[in-house]
Amino acid sequence: MIPVSEPWPNQSAAVKPARAPRSNSMPVEGGLTEPRRFAKIFMKMGSADFKLPWVAVSEHERERLEAELTREISLLHQLATTDRRVIARRVDTDDILIEISHLCECAEVHLTWSGKTEMSRDLPHTELQVTLEDWVKECMLPDHNEYLTRASV
Repeated sequence: MIPVSEPWPNQSAAVKPARAPRSNSMPVEGGLTEPRRFAKIFMKMGSADFKLPWVAVSEHERERLEAELTREISLLHQLATTDRRVIARRVDTDDILIEISHLCECAEVHLTWSGKTEMSRDLPHTELQVTLEDWVKECMLPDHNEYLTRASV
């Protein structure tokens, strides 16, 4: 049975069943809820912990990047039905890091910036990571070392 969160049309709000907030949800802007998983990952990886070329995104950047990601993803893409949130971007490429509410913890996505839905299920290119710690070891730290090497030349 699906819990009723809003009254059905023609049903008064007084009839709406009362229920306590779910323990895995947290209030966000507008009174909506989103999984604590999003807050959990970002708390694990505070903005000070990202190493160049990776940086945390501002709220304005997040909105812009999420809008582009939504435009690019076709219904056949592996991220099409996931709840996701952009948390970081690379300063030297079109790569972003997103938190995912299921499948795994995060994914690195290379945006195409085409401004339209991609016809290939492989675009935008996406690399899923089971945990944020895996992403740090396998992606962020090697990217950081390469970035420092290029900067010193």
